[in-house]
Amino acid sequence: MVSKARDDGSIGVDAKGRMNGEPWKFGGDVKPRVDGQKRTFDFSVEHPGLVAALSGDYAFGSAGDAIDLKVTAEVPSLAQSLKIYGIKGELNGSSDISGRISGPLEALKLSDLEFTTNFESGDVYTLSGGINDLTAMTGLDLALNGKIKQHDPPDSQVWPFLKIGIAGFSGKLKGSVDGVLVRDLTIDTTAIDTTLSSLGPITAERLYKDKEGRLGLYDLVILAGDTDHPGLRITGDVKDIIDFKGVHLKGVVDIPTTEFLDLAVKKEVAGLGHFAGDFEVSDADGSLGLEALSAKVTDSKLLALSVDLSYDDVKAGDDFDLATQLDIPSFEAWLRLSTRRSPMWAKSNSTAPCRAARIG
Repeated sequence: MVSKARDDGSIGVDAKGRMNGEPWKFGGDVKPRVDGQKRTFDFSVEHPGLVAALSGDYAFGSAGDAIDLKVTAEVPSLAQSLKIYGIKGELNGSSDISGRISGPLEALKLSDLEFTTNFESGDVYTLSGGINDLTAMTGLDLALNGKIKQHDPPDSQVWPFLKIGIAGFSGKLKGSVDGVLVRDLTIDTTAIDTTLSSLGPITAERLYKDKEGRLGLYDLVILAGDTDHPGLRITGDVKDIIDFKGVHLKGVVDIPTTEFLDLAVKKEVAGLGHFAGDFEVSDADGSLGLEALSAKVTDSKLLALSVDLSYDDVKAGDDFDLATQLDIPSFEAWLRLSTRRSPMWAKSNSTAPCRAARIG
């Protein structure tokens, strides 16, 4: 680093070097002292993974020096930044950052943080808030929000229950950098007016970067529906949240049967009961899949339905195994609940067992 004092009392700063194998530049000006107590400065940082500007004041005090500066930065390529800073994953897009760092040098805090990431896919993530002790990296108080661009599911994915997508999310990050806690996270889905229209609250006891550079969420708890009697409860870990790998989640579901079947029925129909069971999601075989779902309809005299489903690759949207058993004692009673009526079905009054295996 080279600093050069000027005749007017200002100082020019210029530095060059390498960080993580890539060249970086740091430069700027420090203005003359004002009343002997304060200096104003402007600096810039250039690095392949980051372009930043810092401007503010440095105050000298008998009890200790203090700083008050504004930071703005741009990350032109997320993919390049992840590689440079040793984080595994594939993200394509860019980020803009702004915030304020202030306080005594031994107890700096970050406030007014706005961190916006725009992905090439059209998704937008924002992180806002602050860190109470920037020096120790403790006292995280951050809000996380996201908007997900909707994409049409593969044509082969025809079952409405499997078409539910993510529309956005919001939550909070608390704790310290060494132990980030995810709190009050909710996920908005594309399901309309159902138990699964919003997933949350979602909590995670740890946000952790392992020795292989993967950023993961551990001890996840995901709820949906009534908090006292959730329609969905999922627990487990996601060891790589960037590429969504290392997934091991287990869950239980208890939702109105009408939501599972996506039927055009009248609202508040108690006669169809609930669809309840358990499931497991994993990518242990190399592709993210619904390893097993075993569930059945409960509390219904209108139908008996059991479902056993495995869905090998949910991203590909095909190749799922489905075995069902359906028994409708009275089609007449069934049709009275439906907004779609058929004279042929209305004349029928029989038991109709139905099995299907291997639909792909």
